[in-house]
Parts: sequence; structure tokens; C-alpha cells
Amino acid sequence: MAAVFAVVPALTMLPALAAEEKSAGEFVTRQDGRLELGGKPFRFGGVNLYYLGLDENVGGVAYPSFFRIRDGLRSAKALNSTVVRAHTLGISVGHPLSIEPERGVFNPKAFATIDYAIAEAGRLGLKLTVPLSDNYAFYHGGRSTFTKWRGLSDPNAFYTDAGVIKDFQEYVSHILDHENPHTGLRLRDDPTIMSWELGNELKDMPRSWIDTMGSFLHKKAPKHLVTAGTVPSAGIDPDTLQSPHVDIVQGHYYPPTAEEISEDATATTDAKKVFVAGEYGAPSASTELLDEVAADKNVTGALAWSLFPRGDERGYVQHNDTFTVHQPGDTPAMREQVAAISAFASTMSSPAGGTPIEPDSVLITSIEKRGGYNTVTWRGSAGADGYLVQRAHSGSGKWKVVTPSPVSDNDTPWMDTGTPNGTARYRIVAVDADGKQLTTSAYASVSQSEEWIADPLQTFGRTSGRTGALQVTPAGRNVKVTPADGAGGTVAWKRTDITRFSADVESPSSTVALKVETRTAGGTWAGARTTVRKTGKNLYTVKTGTLGKTDEVRLVWPSGSKAAVFGARFTATTDSPGAALPSAFSLESPVPGREDVLIDTDFTWQESADVAYYSLVVSRQGDLSDPVFSADRLTRNSYSYPPGLEPDTKYYLQLTAHNRVGKRTVTGGPVTFSTRPVPQSGYAVDDFERYGTSADLQAVYKRNPGGDPITPALATTGGSAGKAMTLSYELNAANYAGVGRTYSDPANWNGAGGLRLWVVPDGSGNTFIVQFKADGLFWEAETALTGTEARLVTIPFTDFKNPEWGEKGDLNVRRIEALSLLVSNSESTGAHSITVDSIAAYKK
Repeated sequence: MAAVFAVVPALTMLPALAAEEKSAGEFVTRQDGRLELGGKPFRFGGVNLYYLGLDENVGGVAYPSFFRIRDGLRSAKALNSTVVRAHTLGISVGHPLSIEPERGVFNPKAFATIDYAIAEAGRLGLKLTVPLSDNYAFYHGGRSTFTKWRGLSDPNAFYTDAGVIKDFQEYVSHILDHENPHTGLRLRDDPTIMSWELGNELKDMPRSWIDTMGSFLHKKAPKHLVTAGTVPSAGIDPDTLQSPHVDIVQGHYYPPTAEEISEDATATTDAKKVFVAGEYGAPSASTELLDEVAADKNVTGALAWSLFPRGDERGYVQHNDTFTVHQPGDTPAMREQVAAISAFASTMSSPAGGTPIEPDSVLITSIEKRGGYNTVTWRGSAGADGYLVQRAHSGSGKWKVVTPSPVSDNDTPWMDTGTPNGTARYRIVAVDADGKQLTTSAYASVSQSEEWIADPLQTFGRTSGRTGALQVTPAGRNVKVTPADGAGGTVAWKRTDITRFSADVESPSSTVALKVETRTAGGTWAGARTTVRKTGKNLYTVKTGTLGKTDEVRLVWPSGSKAAVFGARFTATTDSPGAALPSAFSLESPVPGREDVLIDTDFTWQESADVAYYSLVVSRQGDLSDPVFSADRLTRNSYSYPPGLEPDTKYYLQLTAHNRVGKRTVTGGPVTFSTRPVPQSGYAVDDFERYGTSADLQAVYKRNPGGDPITPALATTGGSAGKAMTLSYELNAANYAGVGRTYSDPANWNGAGGLRLWVVPDGSGNTFIVQFKADGLFWEAETALTGTEARLVTIPFTDFKNPEWGEKGDLNVRRIEALSLLVSNSESTGAHSITVDSIAAYKK
């Protein structure tokens, strides 16, 4: 039986932002060390969304989709934010997609995402802080981009070279003079923008440059404020306090402490400037910390780094800097951080955070089969705390909740192990933290033999090809796709055995100038018979009947067509019907019967044909009782057990493949294996022998950017023969310096009693800190750098403590994510050098 399409279109269209839709609100103003909005004091909490103009997190450097922009801003609003800081609304140079790809060459297409983000922020009542340059050479460019354009190798020429300053001012003028088509306002006249920031974490700014650029901005955008700051934990730059052309002085904090923030805030307001913590690491957010910050009236605002949006089709956009948070939070710990950020913003907001956002409808993006079970994928909604999946049988059945409790954005695709015979309908209900229903998706229907796919066309990632200059423009919560200038074009989708297709269209008349064509793999295109149904004013659904043999379908705009497409859907015959038991399969790792398995081994196995999911049980008992761990609903043929196994232990493992017909256990199951004992010498952490050059070493051990200068280099002297690492450092403003490495695959020190390393101290009396990150928590231990003779330093794990600035918890050495070596100033400033070698986790 063919799938039954939803009566309600799966993609609900809202009106596009119109040119006359102005950014609402008044300008933020300054009165000495305080901000005002509408004549009332303005304090705020908020977040950083650096990617709004140009992104790096989805498929490489690309413009973010309009959905991700919208969801990021709405997620910020859901956290009671009133201010958002966004780098790529103002830093956009040196990349082909930038505002200024080459010196003097401007790219108008780069403003499409910027314009939408600013208009959407204004519509939500958010204010923006927009940096205009960057200390670092990130993908969006920075100060070194301008100096390289002039053939200058010193990035500090950004502040002194007349040609570079002229180039930068022309770039800034181009941004300020740009008119936003959604608001009809030049950016310099838009009250949504609170301040222009001279640059992100700019180092070595001379007073003359601060005055020049601050004055330039005040003259070009007299209703906007000017922000300046410097690198993290470097204190407040006195030149920013003294310049009459700076309104807001910013500090960045990694990690944040109430004491450091208060010290900087006091120094700033004493100079009659506004103080803002422009960045603080979101994982450090806690009620205790942020309550102290909020109680300090010298602090006008603080912005967490950083919040990321939901993905275009499901889940969230991920980022790898360890400071990422999502709304409402991926883990219990992240939920606590997000709750603290939200509570802080609510406390700080004056006026209070404003009207809560109306949640967008959830969008089902696919219903596919795994071993005969329907797996439902959806795109979530900002403000939702969770989702309920509802199912109804065919067209007459009643809706039934089939998730025992709300599931999260991370739980999609969600597998329905109660998939019924015949046709099933699904819809997704977004709920708040109290379980109250917020919004419900349109339903989607699939038969027992078919799958269902929706493409919201936020990107062309799901399409198989296109022709013509197709343009994507925002339309409320959706987008519209049209050929540029009515020149015609096509967009296609490929899937084996497509059975039906439909598209949601905006057209000035019911004679929709849009054709549907189909073909088999490698065949020629042929027109398909379609029907057109009106769904609203100028809104129509164009759909086919049941298609014959079809492996690709496309929409064709003839020349002059004014039709706009804002979504497409199709069904296709499933290749995973679950018609027979899963096929036989075997364990690959660990090898059954092996007796020297590593404690951090990954479990891998052959793929079983037509499997829906796997379940895994590992126990020390032959009858599998009292399991060490178990895992269910595994959809990949591999599994990593984060805590790791115990050394010198025999284990029993049972692995089962499941589908709609039944289940099959792994060949020979349950199988046995044994882990190897802890080596007498412990686990080698780093003996530095593998590095060929100092550059190789520096690529692994990176300098802490918030600290003072420190340089790691290879040495030939250490605690043992061979190579070692020398750390040359100079303590001054930050009072600490350090290097660290991260582990892409966490290390496992289970069975070890502590860390041991050779150290050649410098006699400075400074404090040497060994720090590691274990299962999300930081741990530190200290020793004094007295004397100059090489010595073996032994630190039991019982001596490691959570730092004052970090979260507290239990030590789990089975998951080591990072290792750092630091020196802090307790006795001696100036230049020094120490050597470390043969770092090991010694056996208990």
C-alpha cells in the first residue's frame, strides 16, 4: 500500500520578513559607567553566537542556514538573553565568502546572513555587540588579513601603518553604510546594534589607534557605543580606560572567577566606563559564581561562550572547543550550566528579559526503516525542553504517546520498536520542563514497506543536483527557493524506487509555473502527472500520484516562473523491511578468547544484515548476572565503554542483533576475553621520544592563550636518556603560563596510583602545576620549583584536587581528556626555564 501524505503540509510557511519591517526598540546609551535603555538602567546577561554571519561548523566554511541563525537567536532568547555578541556579523575578511574577500573587493552576497541575523535579533528584542576585527587568524579573518594584504609580516602594523588603517576604515565604512533590506535601515542607524567592538581580544593596541578608531566609529555611527578589550586574564588595558572614544571595556575569563571579574569591573567603573565580561567559559557557569557577579553593581553584563543552535535536519550543531552549550542542555551537567546562565540573565535584565518566545513548530524530516522498525527524525524547536512522539494507526486511529517520557534533540532518530502493521502516522509534540505542550508538528504517514523524507531546503545537502542560479531567501521559519531573475532552473533528489513526491509552493496564481520530472538511474527525464491543491493565500501543494520505476525526481522552473518552493517530500520503498531474522555475525574486537586485551579497548563486530539495533552485555559472571555494563539500541557496529575495563580481569560478553522479526546472538556468544595487567612501569603518558622537532612538539602542546608567554621545545637532557621538553616562560601580567595537550581518544589510567615525572627546576620558587581533565572535570596538584637539580616528582591521585574555579566531582581516571603543565608566580617574575621528562601514570 502506498504511503498516505499528511493533509496538513509538513512545512508550514510564514510570511517573509518584509522590507518595511523595522528593527524594534531604542538605542542603548551610556551614562558614565552605566548603560541605559529607554531612560532606565540596562544590565544584561547573554551569550556569544560567533557564527551568525559565516560559519565553520557544518560542512566547512559556509554561510549558516537561516534556520540555524534563527534557532541560535531564539535559543539565546529562551535563556533570557537580552544581548548577543556575534563575531562574524562584523569580522568577515580574506575568505571567498567574506564581506571583503580581497583588499578593496566587496561581496554583497555575504550580507544575506548578516542582514537576516540583525533583523531577526531586532524582532526578538535582542541587542547586539559586533566585533570588527580579530587578534587571531581564524577562518573569518582578522588584523593579520589586513597587514598581509599590504605585504606586511608584523600583525602590529595593523595599528601603525597608514595604508592598513585606511583599508580597515574603508571596510568598516562599507559595513556601517550597508542598508539592510529587511529593516530599511543602514547598519549605523539600527538600534538593534548596541555597540561596535574594535576587535576580539586585540593585543598591543596603542592609545593612538584606540582613539583613531573609536573617534571614527563615533562619527560614522553616533548613536552606537564603542567597545574595546584585550586577551583573557590580562587585566584591563589602561589605554581603553583613558580613551574618551571608548564606552564599554570588556574582559574575557577562562576560567571565570567572581574576584577577577569584580577587580576589573571596579577599575573600569572608577574610570567612568561601562564594564562587560564579554566572554566567560560556559562550562564554568554556576549559580554560586553568577549570583556573585550579578550582585556586583559595577558589572553591567556578562556573555557566556558559547551557545550553538539545532541542526537543519536534527540534533544540534557541534563544536569542539569544550565550551559549547546547547539549549536546554545535552547532559545533566550542561543543563545545570544552561539553567545558571538563564537565571543570571533573568536577574540582570532590566527591563526583564521580555516576552517569552513562541516556539516554532517541530518538523519531521524523515521516517526511515531499520530492520522493519520506523525510525523518526525531527528538527526541534528553541525553547523546548523535550519532545513526545505520538503515533496513530492509519487514518482513523487515535493518537498515542509512544515515548514513556520526553526525549531530547539528541534522541533523534528515535526508533519505534512497536511499529504496527499497515500504515502509521507520527507527530512530535514539544513540551516544557513541566511537561506542558508547547507546539505540535504536522503529521507524516508511512506504510510498512516505505520510507518518508522531507527536505526543508535550508541547504542543498539533501538534493542530488541543481541547475540555474537558485537563490534561498528567508520566509518566516522556513526559506523560499527561486531561480534568480526568473531565469529558470532545476533541483533534484535521488533515492532508489521513489514512490510519491510533493512540494509546497508559493505562486501568484493557481496555474503554478513548476513541473515535476522523474527518471530511473542513468535514464532520461520525463514529465510526471501532478495535481495542485490550494493550502492558503497564494500557497499550493504540487504532488504526483504513485510513480512507476523512479530513482530520481526534480522540480523544473521554466524561464519567467514566479513560483517559489519552500519544501519538498517524497516516499520510497525501504531497503530494510525486517522480513527475516538478522543474519549471522561475529565479534571482531576484542578477539574471543584473547587474554591481553587493553582496558580501553573498543568493541567492534561485523554488521548483521537487516538489523534494527544491537544490545550488548559485559559481565564478570558466566551467566551474565551483575553486568559491568550493558548497552541497548545500538545502531552502529561498534561501542566504546567510556569508563574502561579493569586490568587483569576475565569478562563474558553477549551481543544480540534485533529486528522486527526477532533476534540473533553473536557467533559463539557469550564469548570470553581477559584484560592485561597494569605494566610494572605503569602507563607511559609522554617520554617525548616521538617528536622529531620542536615544531612537532608545539603542535601537540599548545600554549594557554590566557597566560603569559611560554614556549615548549625539545631538549636532550632530562630524567632519562633521550629527549625531554623544556618550557621557557616569562611571568608578568597574567601571573601564570602553561602548555597543554588534548586527547582525541581519551586515555585510560585505570589501575594507576598517580603521576610521576622527572623535573629539572629553575630554582625560582614558583609553583609548578600538573593539571589534567578527567571525564569533564579538572584536577590539579602543585609542587615548588626549588633547587636546580633534576628530581623525580611523584604525585598520588589522592593529592589532586578540583581547582577553585572548576566544577567539583569524583575522580575518574578511566577517561583522561587533557593534560597541562603550568607555572604560576608565587616567588619570582621574569624569564625562567624548566625541563620535564618521562611522564607516566605509575602502578598502584
